[in-house]
Amino acid sequence: MATIKKFESYDTNKDCESYIECLEQYFIFKNFQEEKKVPALIALIGKDTYGLSKNLCDLEKPSNKSFEFLVDKLQNHFNPIKVYKSQAGNFIAALNKSKKCNFNSTLEDSLCDQVVEGVRDENVLRRFLAKPD
Repeated sequence: MATIKKFESYDTNKDCESYIECLEQYFIFKNFQEEKKVPALIALIGKDTYGLSKNLCDLEKPSNKSFEFLVDKLQNHFNPIKVYKSQAGNFIAALNKSKKCNFNSTLEDSLCDQVVEGVRDENVLRRFLAKPD
């Protein structure tokens, strides 16, 4: 029977998604039962990432959450580009729906107003507002 060395703790400078995929394969190889996945994840991610996971769980114990919930929170934190792409996709879908509305000549102004209103980053907002039209 093949043996596998100890599974490494998560390095926050590495790709979270790849780490989780490898961890899931490790769980399959070791025949982990579902109820053991959360304790194993917590034990393997290291103290710093555990502290972060507590913050991502609104200071609740990560051990009270599901494996899928914790993985989702960690991946969204360490790989935010996918979240933004998903949100951008939703925004584009909403824009396509707006084509059916009768905005006529005010569509572009209305969309610009909505984008500017939704920006939370002050630097980005200043750049938007500094540009004429």
